[in-house]
Amino acid sequence: MKRFFSYLLTQKKKLIIVLSFAVLSTIASLLTPLIIAKAILHVEQSLDTRLSVTFDPKLLTIYIIVLIVAYLLSFLFKYIEQYVMAGVSETICLQMRNELASKLQKLPLNYYDKIEKGELLSRATNDIERINETLRQGLIQFVTAMLTIIGSIILMFFIEWRLLIIVIITIALVLFFTGLVSKKTYKYFNKYQTELGSVNGYIEEIFTGQMVLKAFNQEPNVINTFDKMNTDLFNISKKAETAIYLISPSVRIVNSISYIFIGFIGVLYFKLPLSTLQAFIQYTDRIADPTIESAYILNGIQQALSAASRVFEVLDQLDEVKDTPKYDEYQNFNGNVSLNNVSFGYYPNKTILNNISLNVSQGSKIAIVGPTGAGKTTLVNLLMRFYEISSGEILIDGINIQDISKAKLRSLFGMVLQDTWLFNGTISDNIGYSNENANRNEIITAANQAEASFIKNLPEQYDTKLNEDATNISQGQKQLLTIARVFLANPKIIILDEATSSVDTKTEKQIVKAMNKLMENRTSFIIAHRLSTIRDADTILVMDKGDIVEIGTHDELIAKKGFYYSLYNSQFEAI
Repeated sequence: MKRFFSYLLTQKKKLIIVLSFAVLSTIASLLTPLIIAKAILHVEQSLDTRLSVTFDPKLLTIYIIVLIVAYLLSFLFKYIEQYVMAGVSETICLQMRNELASKLQKLPLNYYDKIEKGELLSRATNDIERINETLRQGLIQFVTAMLTIIGSIILMFFIEWRLLIIVIITIALVLFFTGLVSKKTYKYFNKYQTELGSVNGYIEEIFTGQMVLKAFNQEPNVINTFDKMNTDLFNISKKAETAIYLISPSVRIVNSISYIFIGFIGVLYFKLPLSTLQAFIQYTDRIADPTIESAYILNGIQQALSAASRVFEVLDQLDEVKDTPKYDEYQNFNGNVSLNNVSFGYYPNKTILNNISLNVSQGSKIAIVGPTGAGKTTLVNLLMRFYEISSGEILIDGINIQDISKAKLRSLFGMVLQDTWLFNGTISDNIGYSNENANRNEIITAANQAEASFIKNLPEQYDTKLNEDATNISQGQKQLLTIARVFLANPKIIILDEATSSVDTKTEKQIVKAMNKLMENRTSFIIAHRLSTIRDADTILVMDKGDIVEIGTHDELIAKKGFYYSLYNSQFEAI
């Protein structure tokens, strides 16, 4: 809670304005029962034959005008208060969104390996919006409610302090009951936000996997699973809402009983005039409504605190290991790569790579093969410090990569992956993503180098807009665009991770031609199952269970009739 309210302190000046107008609005509102009481008292006295009071229409008119002015001022002050508070809430949530967005760019990849995308999306959207609603509406309503209760109690004390005892007992009972409910609902709302994140994650899976689930006729199972998750979400929400909705009728019953006692005792024992009694009851009612509102608002605050804790949980994650560069950003590199006794595991007690040692000369073409789970992709991910090695060292041109800034290090690499990533934008924007300073001519040159001639046949050519997931072009065309993106970046080292495994043979030849041009005079690491990208490699690394079990050229490894020979016969013979 302390951390949550520390965000409010950044808007201290605006909050003082909000509080000031909340006080003014409350004062104007609290004056109205007194004005009404004065007007009624004047009418009462003028009707009482025992008193020599003459009815004065002008005085009554003044009371009515003052009453209208009080209502208008209360409305005006309330509007200003809410307007400024809306700005406060939006500013705070803007800050939180920016912090969260910045944090998500600093987190290591292993964090994303452990959390669902939908869960993260829920925290960035639903949870922050919940905080926004509470700040914009709930918090100021709570402050106004407290001011109204305090102001009403003060005025009631001067009207008849003895009757105030009944009201205080009523408030104590309500607050006690509300406290019990709040403790119970916090647990439910925290669980609700977690379950909502899981539902969002599952929906995201459904949307991205439509083709697969339809191909395997999994629609009934998807519906059943979602129905169960949705039912669990409903049940948690129902428990929380049931507890909340007990508050209003309970408070109404207690207040109604207190009204009876106040009226009975006020008239019979304290001989209060009807005008004074109605003012007292109005103030009692002014306490009742804010008390009910406060109960709901407190539960809303509980939800916001629960949402904030989920956001803070992300913000408190450890960043990627910070850069400690020892070399100038303008240091020139050629592309010689060495691995010395490198070991790595995603978890401390499970090693994926075991004491890997390797020397790769500038411009060499290295193919990495092995069965699924051998550690091929993990190995190349370590080169770019997507993950930090457990032991050993990785050198580029004799310099430890930990002594090079991540930005500089990653600028040395270009990646072409099996799963292409293109965003909703023009073809020109997508190619230019690797070099924001590139002009149109440079983008066209990169596309030509990548054999992406299909662009010229599109109606809007480079200004053709790709839709979500780039479904308006083929898989092979997507791959050519990613190759063009790498050409534009002009890196020293290339990583091709199964870049041709999801296209047809004809398209593969076009992509292979583009990749061969891309690899010219560049150090290249190739992870592939296609023989065409392995046979002409300078060196083939054969990996199994995190170890390099064989190393050599294609012909040398075939001649050995070892592990690679077995892989070749089982996986490549058909080719």
